Amino acid sequence: MDSGSALGPGRVAISGFSAVQSPALRSPKRLTPLGTASSILRLRRFALVALAVLVPRSLLAEPRATAHVEWTKERGARTCSDGERLAHLVEERLGRAVFVARDAADVTVRGRFERTVTGFRAVLDLSRGDETLGERVLDTSSSTCAELDAPVALVLAVAIESVTVKRVEVKLPSPAQTPSEPRPLRASPPPKSTPVPKGAAWRAELAAGGAFALGPLPKPAWGFTVQGFVAPPSFVPVRGDVRIWLPRDAEVPARPGGGASFSAWQAGLAVCPLFLPAAGGFELAACVGGTAGMLSAASHDLDRNAEARGMLLGTELQARATLARGRARPWLELGAEAPFVRDRFQVNVGGDAEEVHQPSALWFVVRAGALLAVP
Repeated sequence: MDSGSALGPGRVAISGFSAVQSPALRSPKRLTPLGTASSILRLRRFALVALAVLVPRSLLAEPRATAHVEWTKERGARTCSDGERLAHLVEERLGRAVFVARDAADVTVRGRFERTVTGFRAVLDLSRGDETLGERVLDTSSSTCAELDAPVALVLAVAIESVTVKRVEVKLPSPAQTPSEPRPLRASPPPKSTPVPKGAAWRAELAAGGAFALGPLPKPAWGFTVQGFVAPPSFVPVRGDVRIWLPRDAEVPARPGGGASFSAWQAGLAVCPLFLPAAGGFELAACVGGTAGMLSAASHDLDRNAEARGMLLGTELQARATLARGRARPWLELGAEAPFVRDRFQVNVGGDAEEVHQPSALWFVVRAGALLAVP
């Protein structure tokens, strides 16, 4: 046993013992008879010291914390290690079983892997009940997410080992008491490891805002849009929207004051194969899909006014950006659309057909507004 060693709170520290014989035992003087009071006191002290030395260290050792881990992988980080491998690395480093069911754990560790612009990120959050004990963020610029395995395992091991749990206090009897033989303790089986949950939860967003476009109507078009965005755990995100374009007029040069009013609606569906949920504080997505709708026209101030409708069918490409934090947050979307069905609209002036409007072969669209994220 090391002399002068210091143990933490709740442990019993016994120090100052030596193998050097006391001067009284080396002296040739006559010893005090065994039955005297001083001899009995020395025997009691010796018995107390022997009891302290012989108490099993398992009674004095501080209990070691157990943990429950909830691990997720965000979109773009599917190649990162799963929770089962990280749990194995932590237990291998500590040399014991660490992970148990939630109701039996001392602490809860919530972690996730994210894809960043430069590489990958691991976010760890340690809590005990409703109390947050700390958070740690680990980043790597490597193209391989496995580079985070060893640092994450080390941080988890150190964090779990540093947690203080309820200790067993061992009291030595006072000199006036007769020490009793300690009861043997029955060793409990080590806790079983609980697999860490795999995969990520569904994510959804509902958005509304305004829209501006060049191409679908005779003049720059203004309108509004409603969108839905869903990111399943095992498929690329999907975006759907509906757009309403407010009426815009087109004039007929051969008939001053005469013309036609055009309005339109569209519905679109797109997939987003490129989705970065945490890129410098923003969520970024690139989506490609198709649109379908109706373009309506109504002539006015002509000899004979009429109404007509035409189909709008096309493909679209969008770049989408939103803030990465908060349930309610703004969003911005820039896009281009190429219609492959765009009807011509003509009016009859003096027996001659005159074209009033045909949608452009390429549209440019800007949309912005606010969204509500779930969860």
